[in-house]
Parts: sequence; structure tokens; C-alpha cells
Amino acid sequence: LGGPQVTAPGGPVGLSPRVLSRPPGPLALLGPRDGHLWVVNAHGQPVGLPLEAHSGIRALCLAAAGNTMGSAQAANQGVGHEAHDALSGLLCAWEGAAGAQAALMLAGLSLKEEARLRLMLRQWHQAMEAIEAALAGYLQRPPPGAFAYPTSSAAFGSISDDGNGVLPDLGGGLHYLTPLSVSQYPDDIDWGLPLRQAATSTAVAAAAVLEQG
Repeated sequence: LGGPQVTAPGGPVGLSPRVLSRPPGPLALLGPRDGHLWVVNAHGQPVGLPLEAHSGIRALCLAAAGNTMGSAQAANQGVGHEAHDALSGLLCAWEGAAGAQAALMLAGLSLKEEARLRLMLRQWHQAMEAIEAALAGYLQRPPPGAFAYPTSSAAFGSISDDGNGVLPDLGGGLHYLTPLSVSQYPDDIDWGLPLRQAATSTAVAAAAVLEQG
């Protein structure tokens, strides 16, 4: 197919393409081909609307397909930072914790959105750091060493991640108690539930002792 093509401007883009002027008269839809959606205007001229070349559409398509990491990478390569919080919300809504983990890779993530993601993933230390930096006036997480995080350091110590949600190796076979590692111990009491509703054998025994007392 020949004819003029409508292309997006260079540089970072939003999650959706820019609004294009609709040609006058009726349009005939031809369908997608070679990364474009082709239509024919009233004068019989084919017009190609770019699809695959638009970073925002590519990031959304990857997210809808369940490729959360690929979506975040596509957004970092061509989507403006002002749209990263919106993409983060979509990743979380569509893919839950996996989407939240991928959203932490977004370079333009605001501290407010980072704190929400950290809380969702139960990364309490990093969530407090994000909130503390936001209260100090930062819009995004400051570079390493630029901010001391006095409150979170006093509450959790000075351990921090590398900015990508990865905590440093403690060595000696030690590891952090994340929600994934905690679930490996089925006899632990889930203190988030009423004790009478606890399902594990340890919790049932503890409930029986309390009832006898």
C-alpha cells in the first residue's frame, strides 16, 4: 500500500498517540499491516496510522499480554516520565504483585507511586524511605547518598535496596523475610486473622490454650 503516513513526533511520548485530524468524509477501514492501521479516505487515498512504532501503545500491549517486565522496558525507552505513574497503576490492576514489581523498574516513577507499590509488596523499609523523601520535598527518589532517611534508618537500620527493589546480599546464608519466604513456614501463626479462624496446627493449639485460660 502506498500513500501518506501519519507518524508520531520524535522524543518521549505518552501512553496514547497524539490526536490526529480526521480526514473529511467517510473512512474505509482496511486493517493492520506492517505496524500501521490502514484506512482509506473519501478521495481514495490510503493513510497509515502508526501502531507498533508508538512506545506507549507497545508498552500497553505488552502489559495486556502479561509481559510486565517488557512493558516497563518499553516505557523506559520511549514513554515520557509523566506517564509512568499511570502505567504503574495499569500494571498493578492487571497483574497484581507481579505488575507492581515490574513497575518499580519505571524510571519516572514518583515517590508517591513508589510508596504505594512498596506497601503493596510489603517492602516496609523502602516504603517508609519513599514517604520520608516525599515529605522532605523530593519528587523522585534521590540519588544514593543524597538523603539520609533518618526516620526509616532509625526504625529499620541503614539497609536499603539498589533502587530496583533488590536488597543487598546479607551473606552467610541469611535472607530477608519477604512474603514469599514467610509462606514457606506453614506452622507460623497468621496474626492478620482472628485467632479462632487460624488454619494452621500451631495456631489452633494456641487458641485452645487461650480458651482454657
